[in-house]
Amino acid sequence: MSANVTLRLALFIVLALGLPAMIQAQTVSNARVDFDGDGTIGFGDFILFGQNFQSDHPMFDLSGNGTVDFLDFVAFASVFGQTVVQVEAPRMSWATSRQTTYG
Repeated sequence: MSANVTLRLALFIVLALGLPAMIQAQTVSNARVDFDGDGTIGFGDFILFGQNFQSDHPMFDLSGNGTVDFLDFVAFASVFGQTVVQVEAPRMSWATSRQTTYG
C-alpha cells in the first residue's frame, strides 16, 4: 500500500473515530497548518501534507521531532476542517499621544 493511500486511510480513521480527542496531540496553531494559505484547513492542505509525509521538511514537521510522521498527522487531523482566524499583532507606534507645547 502506498504512503498516500495509507495516509488517506489514516485520516479517515482519525476523523471518523475522533482519535485526536483520545490521543494527547501537541497543540498547533491552525494558521501554521494552513499550508496552501486559503484560510481553511482542508483537502489542499492534506494533499501538501501527504506529499511531504515521511520527509524532514520543517514546514510539515508539526511535532518538531525532525520527521513528518504520525505525530504530525494527528496534530494535522486535530485542526482539519477549521477556519483560520487571523489575529493581527498590535502595531507599535513611536509617536506618543501627549502633546508637547513649546514656548
